[in-house]
Amino acid sequence: MKTIGLLGILVISLFSCNVVNNKKSELKDRVETVNVYVSPDTDTYMSWESDTPIECMLMKEACDSVYSKQSLDCITGFTYVKGHEYILKVEKTILSNPPADASSIRYRLLKIVDDKVRK
Repeated sequence: MKTIGLLGILVISLFSCNVVNNKKSELKDRVETVNVYVSPDTDTYMSWESDTPIECMLMKEACDSVYSKQSLDCITGFTYVKGHEYILKVEKTILSNPPADASSIRYRLLKIVDDKVRK
């Protein structure tokens, strides 16, 4: 009788693990098209790997009130030029399972909507 109970618990455990694994595999990246605003000014941030400040661009989405610091190469297909103020149409992908040492958001340039040179 104890063997049957133990076998039952083992079978339930195996099925419950399988359900959890299936739910993880069902997670999908969320993709949307958004406009982002890139400041003509840059800033710096400190990497956890170095004591040397790293130059970064300032970027925000239309719904944001403040700019956030982003690496100069965070938008695939886009080359930032300091002193230019951009409005970009980008594909924003929010990763369902991001790498531990990287951002959970990826950007890909679709179109440069506006590019103004600031002096």
